Amino acid sequence: MNENEKHPSRRAIAFGIALWVVFAIIAIGIRGVRWDETFEHAQVLTGQTPYPEGHPLFRYVREAFSIQTHLSAVLLRATSSATVVCGFRNVLYLLTTALPAFLLTTLVARKAIWGHVAALLTLQHVLIEFDGSYPLAAWPTVYSNGAIGGGYALLVLYCFAAGRLGAAFFLTGLMPCVHIGQMPPVIGLAVCVVCWTWRCGDRTTMRRAVLFGVLGVAVSAAFWLFTRALAVPPPQQGPYFSTEAAGPIWAGYTRYYDQHRHLLPGNGVVGLLGAVLLAGAAAAQTGRDLNRAGPLTWYFVYALLVTVAVFGSFALSKLFGAALPFALVAWMPYRLINHVPTILLAVIIGLLTRRFGGSSELPRASLLLVGALVFGTLGPGLVRLVGREAYARYLTPEACVLFVLYGAAVAALCLHLRQERQSIVSLCVPAFVAVCCLAMYHQFGAFCAALGGTLALGLHCVPASPAPTPRARGRTLGTAALCALVALALVHREFTARRHLPVEPFLQRVREYLDARKAQDAMLIGPPNSMLIQAKTNRPVLAESATPSLISYVPALAPSIQKIFGQLYGVRFDTEPGDRGRPWQTVWAERTKEQWRALGTEYDCAYVIADDSLVLDLAPVLREGRQTLYKLPGADAD
Repeated sequence: MNENEKHPSRRAIAFGIALWVVFAIIAIGIRGVRWDETFEHAQVLTGQTPYPEGHPLFRYVREAFSIQTHLSAVLLRATSSATVVCGFRNVLYLLTTALPAFLLTTLVARKAIWGHVAALLTLQHVLIEFDGSYPLAAWPTVYSNGAIGGGYALLVLYCFAAGRLGAAFFLTGLMPCVHIGQMPPVIGLAVCVVCWTWRCGDRTTMRRAVLFGVLGVAVSAAFWLFTRALAVPPPQQGPYFSTEAAGPIWAGYTRYYDQHRHLLPGNGVVGLLGAVLLAGAAAAQTGRDLNRAGPLTWYFVYALLVTVAVFGSFALSKLFGAALPFALVAWMPYRLINHVPTILLAVIIGLLTRRFGGSSELPRASLLLVGALVFGTLGPGLVRLVGREAYARYLTPEACVLFVLYGAAVAALCLHLRQERQSIVSLCVPAFVAVCCLAMYHQFGAFCAALGGTLALGLHCVPASPAPTPRARGRTLGTAALCALVALALVHREFTARRHLPVEPFLQRVREYLDARKAQDAMLIGPPNSMLIQAKTNRPVLAESATPSLISYVPALAPSIQKIFGQLYGVRFDTEPGDRGRPWQTVWAERTKEQWRALGTEYDCAYVIADDSLVLDLAPVLREGRQTLYKLPGADAD
């Protein structure tokens, strides 16, 4: 693999970044702005939605060490617009999906066009089945903090791999207040870069870069002091006070209910191991050719650090069991797997497009990337030909494209090493063993990888034209035109599912009903699986589906949350799900009017939202569709 090829110019990279910024803004405008989790947090921070000081959500957002949340609060305070806050977050989400793929791939493929191909493949969802215990999504969803934090970490990786050490260390120092939970591999990479650069003797550059890191740390420290000043003490009396110990509740919730902090076997682990093997093999060849650490080396180091963090945390969890310390899982180590698919895609495209040994020929295997884009765009049309069941099982782009490209990349690397018998044997034997292991777990994935390798070998037998010819330049222009068409197809697909800050008719009527009665402070009670009631009604909500997850981030909130869920839904988090007792629907249906009154009085709640499948001993005040708004007895008169 020839690392001496000319890097893309800064102008080409800047132009590519600008293209994706424009694309993100246009795409979000066309698909519609979607709700974002930080909007509700911003409502609390700005006081737009008033909460009692002891409420778990109020305490959480006041002491949250996240500049993402506070930036949304600043936007909300300045504009009072959900569209502005959520729209900005949606654009940021889309950019942290596309830009890492574009930049990491451009760096190893040496041409910006292949970076654009990588970003488009990412937006076609070819990576989403290779997630860890936390789901991957290419397009904005309500839960954005983790996705943006992961994209930020990959941008730091790009800066390190590209040799932009000042920016890399500054962003590393700033990362604690962006997303501290995804920082460990970034810290590990920074240490490796310092050691390597120091060993190479470039100590002046390193000292200057570390100063930028100190500046980033200073900003993070200042922000931490700011959040400490906003924090409120835990309640010592009142409805949110509880004498229970936080530790057993946190341990029970983490063990029985928090799936994001458990290592789940799946494609994510396969992709993680595959990335380490492929990036390691490519980096080893690069290092032997040039005797230096290039981008592939740092991609391999990063993937290896993630692997150590993931399996190290898994081993510790098995060792400690229920006594696992909070610090070992609080940062959600298994989510780090989500960083690796983008790196893997970059390495694959780099191998399929790079000219080896000083050759001027563009490998024919690069045609597979064009085919992948076309398949991702036209693939859904195959449903009519092969049937929905066969398509979902065998032809879904998310399931097969990356496996095919991986097999092709392994074949491309083998072709490069074909004149080095020892090297190719040392690669082919582990590759064969890896495919056999994959076949035992994922037969279809092994078949796709074998198919990709076969296609790459077949395409290699077709004579390739020299790159400097008009034909080769025309091929580049053709790839660019295809990228433009795929981008249009993606935007059209999102337009067909356009939704702009969707609000159900029932919740719209609830908001209008409460606005008419000037009940701005009226706290609502909803089902435990409800979402975004606060955002859509602009009213405080006693508890909802995301409330228990706060236990994982701030264990001190566990007693208050368990008290609320125990009294409201009959749920405890320190017991197994099978030991919960009666379902919450039964608890609600059997609750008497006086019991509802006592609950409303204790928590200062005024209304209950329930599905019509439940008949509550309360007076209904509003019905829409299959949902009803009940008024609690003793609430302020209308």
